[in-house]
Amino acid sequence: MQKFRRVFEGIAKAGQSTDLNDFYTELFITERVSGEVNKEHEVRLIETASRKPAKEETPIKCEDIFKPLPGQDQPSRTIMTTGVAGIGKTILTHKFTLDWAEGKANHDIHFMLPFTFRELNLLKEKEFSLMELLHHFFIQTKGIRRYDRFQVVFILDGLDECRLPLDFQNNPIWTDVTKSTSVDILLTNLIRGDLLPSARIWITTRPAAANQIPAECVDMVTEVRGFTDPQKEEYFRKRFREEPLASKIISHIKTSRSLHIIRMGLTVNTIKTEVVCQWSANIPSTPPTFTAAGEQLSVVPSFRYLGSILSEDNTIDNEVQNRIKQASAAFGRLRRRVFQNKNLHLRTKVCVYQAICITTLLYSCEAWVTYSRHIRALEQFHIRCLQRILGITWRDRVPHSEVLSKTNCRSIEATITQHQLRWLGHVVRMPSNRLPRRVLYGQLHHGRRSAGGQKKRYKDQLKTALKTCKVRPEALEEVAADVNSN
Repeated sequence: MQKFRRVFEGIAKAGQSTDLNDFYTELFITERVSGEVNKEHEVRLIETASRKPAKEETPIKCEDIFKPLPGQDQPSRTIMTTGVAGIGKTILTHKFTLDWAEGKANHDIHFMLPFTFRELNLLKEKEFSLMELLHHFFIQTKGIRRYDRFQVVFILDGLDECRLPLDFQNNPIWTDVTKSTSVDILLTNLIRGDLLPSARIWITTRPAAANQIPAECVDMVTEVRGFTDPQKEEYFRKRFREEPLASKIISHIKTSRSLHIIRMGLTVNTIKTEVVCQWSANIPSTPPTFTAAGEQLSVVPSFRYLGSILSEDNTIDNEVQNRIKQASAAFGRLRRRVFQNKNLHLRTKVCVYQAICITTLLYSCEAWVTYSRHIRALEQFHIRCLQRILGITWRDRVPHSEVLSKTNCRSIEATITQHQLRWLGHVVRMPSNRLPRRVLYGQLHHGRRSAGGQKKRYKDQLKTALKTCKVRPEALEEVAADVNSN
């Protein structure tokens, strides 16, 4: 209980923990109707949320997170709570657990089992049964053998920190709580309800990582909006006991637009903040040291930014694999309901596939520099999906050209070329002071490309696309202007 009672605000420092009950203020939590992942910058998300009128949405209290909403008969089994960094998701789970442990709320729950993905990451290479995993984290549970006889809540905090594959599509079904397997398989089966289906699951995450869990595995998505205006004042009066000081702080925040929209102060989280260094071939690759808020930041080979993966080697190898994985998950969610539905016309199925799966697969392809290995991997996925839509297999020996013809689809290479040329025309027609146009036309005044560096440039990619369409690069602006006028 002490673990959840004493918490740190902002950057943790030894001896500066605070009693949660002394400053906790009820957060504004509401059900999120749309499951779409918002890839805007998180400060923009806070600003957008601050403009939404709270009175139009039904707030959910912390202790009522698992209770049925108005109009519902049964509580949700799996709940995902989203919110930007620093908004209070972890504090929310601590308060929920503390109130249960002190007997203040949720008396129907027998066991509360809080995990963090940061802790689970450390067990990535190990194998446990579900019972062994629980005993590993909660020694007090060693005498319990039948969790299905009790009401159990699993709290999985910080999905955005998860380093496990969470391969819901390919992981096998696992129902035995006594048999050992990887932690990844245990988690995916626990979340989708194959393992311990009577348990309730609460997952917290930042919005950009929410799509790691398939939509069909989540019964309800809630969003932490932070504080309403009255809650802000309540928080600061609890945090600063001296009335003049609290009033001065509140007055200052109201006069600052940037501070006013931020419902809880955003601080640099050194665990979630990572650095990617893109090396030049002639510079020694000694990892530099970066610090923020007095803490050293970890240097990683790649990380996700606004839905795309940026790599230190300047290639899109990881990005292509990530896009295939995301598109495969989207296809899998629609496979039974749409692509295998005999009541839908083939044209309808192909339209849905192009609108959702192809859009996911080729997200941000306008800026890609592709090699044959990338096109080959993308084409293989594309053809495999179309074969499944048509109900044929490789044993039918149907040529790929015929598969494309029957579905009236372009090849991936042709689609990427089309997207890149459309973007190129858009950039060329931009005013000369716009950054994309300046970068496109920019030239190095001195120096040369490093030996052993990237062999293919983005400009080379565009020139190849223009030649494929029989457009001379010298006539680019003239052609782009004609397209604009038409």
